[in-house]
Parts: sequence; C-alpha cells; structure tokens
Amino acid sequence: MVTLTLAIEVQQPDGGLLQVLLDPSAVPLLPATQVIDFTANLPLHNYRLRILDEIDRALASDDIPQEVPGGLRYHVKLLAPLRPGHRYSVALDSQTGTTLDDGTGSALNEQRFEFHTDGEREKDVPVKRGPPKRHRRGS
Repeated sequence: MVTLTLAIEVQQPDGGLLQVLLDPSAVPLLPATQVIDFTANLPLHNYRLRILDEIDRALASDDIPQEVPGGLRYHVKLLAPLRPGHRYSVALDSQTGTTLDDGTGSALNEQRFEFHTDGEREKDVPVKRGPPKRHRRGS
C-alpha cells in the first residue's frame, strides 16, 4: 500500500516558488498568500480539502481540483489573503460518509496538517459597539 503524501506550493514575495511536503510532525512557515496549490501522490475520491483558521473555521475560496497521472493537483484561491503571523490547518477528509479513498478503493484516514504564516501578527481590530441602549421606565 502506498502512503498518501500531500505537498503545498506557494509563490514567494520575491517571485520564487516554495514547495513543502506537509508532515504532521513539522509545521512549515509560509508567506501570507491568497493562492495555494496542493499536490497528492494518489488520485483521491470522495474527499474534500479545506483550509481552516485558528478557530477551525473554513476559509472561503474558489477551488479547482484536477486529476493528474498518478495523483491530484488542487488549486485554491482564497477570497481574502492569509493573515501574517497566524496559524492555519489543512484538513483532508471525506466529502460524504466516513472515509475517503486512494482511487483504488482503499480507505484512507482523515489527514490534518498545520502551517504558520510569516510576518508580524497584526492586532485584531476590536469590534465597535454602538452607544449603550437607554431603557425606558414604565409610567
């Protein structure tokens, strides 16, 4: 049985291309980008790939999966760029049911990988609240 490997590819600010093999035991540092490509060494079926923020919310994106010989290429264009200095996760799990498979019908376990974005973390902007409500007193 072949083990699933998932790689991430992003454009660096200097124009170079950064390719990293995702590994649950290592947390890569990536540029804060809006376009990410993933490649898998197996043709996956019944899967979904999502990028999650620090509180496990899926980031909105336009995705284009493409089967390639012996694998999968998955292009993600986020609607908003990743934020500098933040932690994100890549979740690869089943679209329906409990398992995804490797294209030959062999079940694969859910995969989850973390990565951080480089740069200084921006402070969150506090939510502005309107003036306090005035309560009317009954007569």
